[in-house]
Amino acid sequence: MKRISKILALVLIVMTVLMSLAAINASAADVVRVYCENEAGWDEVYCYYWGGSNGPNWPGNKMTYDAELDLWYYDIPSDHSQCIFNNGKGVQTVDLFVPSDDQVVYNNHAKAWGVIGGDFGEPETIKLYVNNTAGWKSVYCFNADENWNAEATWPGSLMTYDADLDLWYYNVPAGHYWCIFNGGNDQPQTSNLIIPTDDAVVYDNTTGLWATLEGDVEVPTAPTYTIAGSDMDNNGSIFGTAWDTNNADNLMTYDEETGVYTIVYENVPAGSYKFKACQNNGWDVCYGGGPNADGDGNFVVEVTTNGSKLTITLTGETLDAVVEAPKADEPTNPDDSDDENDRPTTPDPEAPTTPSKPATPEEENFFARIWAAIVEFFMNIGEYFQRLFA
Repeated sequence: MKRISKILALVLIVMTVLMSLAAINASAADVVRVYCENEAGWDEVYCYYWGGSNGPNWPGNKMTYDAELDLWYYDIPSDHSQCIFNNGKGVQTVDLFVPSDDQVVYNNHAKAWGVIGGDFGEPETIKLYVNNTAGWKSVYCFNADENWNAEATWPGSLMTYDADLDLWYYNVPAGHYWCIFNGGNDQPQTSNLIIPTDDAVVYDNTTGLWATLEGDVEVPTAPTYTIAGSDMDNNGSIFGTAWDTNNADNLMTYDEETGVYTIVYENVPAGSYKFKACQNNGWDVCYGGGPNADGDGNFVVEVTTNGSKLTITLTGETLDAVVEAPKADEPTNPDDSDDENDRPTTPDPEAPTTPSKPATPEEENFFARIWAAIVEFFMNIGEYFQRLFA
């Protein structure tokens, strides 16, 4: 009997160990361990992830530092598909897909995935220069991709002064689209600039023009924006074909001085309209929102009067719309009339006047009797008050 008990106890121990190993393996299979090679020198590294259930709030969870590997790591639940590495203070990567192979290390300087121990090399960059003719004490470069995911928080990175060229320079990550040169916090700054894709890489902070290192001035072309939208029943209405990003009639006009895009729709019927401003005839970069935005992020505007004017503007990333009702007809000034019959005529001063007709004896007697009655009435009133106060 004791022998059977020992055998049963041994079987239970073996089963417990096997179940524990299975649980460990199942737990390991439910996560993906990702690493960040912190070559950018962040103080701490956070991992924000989404796409599955129970994701963290921004900036995500702090990653663990592995001193032997010199890497930061975090175990992301396997049902999540995307992640962002960040320093918890506003500097972050772009949206990244969680890797499904051995490319589990992300280098935050080279901005690329690789394997543990791999050589990431140097990231591709574009060297931008500033000709500091405005005389700023220092020059900073704030830069971002098309969706305004910035390389660093404002005011950006301090540029390096090249005494031989008498220019300031900075290596912007290749693929970034926007940049703003500035003198630091609360100092002068440029408008939103498009990073050049040719040799015109020198910006003059007085003239606001780009030039090559040889001095040839070139100005990059601003992106185009087209309004794509519909009425609330998804009919094209004032926009022509509904949600068409290629309709030239909906192309906004760009003001180079203000940097504002504008389009005006005249004689708009009463109703509700929804729309977005789409960059370069596509859907990759679109701006909507506004105080009455719908669930799809579309700008929604209500026109209450037929024949109204609708003005849509895009300033930076802010879309806005103003509705003007038609003005009521103003009364006409008689002096402005072209109809001679409407004008009052002036008597001819030389025309003879007709003398007035003298009163007849009967008319004179009538007025005399009226006057006598009035006099008699007031005399009687006077006698009455005399007797009253006598």
